[in-house]
Amino acid sequence: MSTSVDRHFTSRRQRMVSLVVGTVGVLVTLSLQSSAVVSLGYTGLIFASTVAFPGLIGSMLIAGNVHAFSLWIAAILNGIFYCGLCG
Repeated sequence: MSTSVDRHFTSRRQRMVSLVVGTVGVLVTLSLQSSAVVSLGYTGLIFASTVAFPGLIGSMLIAGNVHAFSLWIAAILNGIFYCGLCG
């Protein structure tokens, strides 16, 4: 039997998990502009590109150009995407 206290902590935990996952998505996206991802090797680059992909597509759509888009917009879109995915 679930009480209101149990539901409160479950929803609180779910919000914290979605914030953490969204923040990781933002940080991974922003790390693409530094050499930190390159130093991780091929596996790190594949991981970062896979995580950043939804935001990159959205940023390209907003900019209207696949060659000149902002990683900041991609990071914000990834934060929203991953918070919504886990929430």
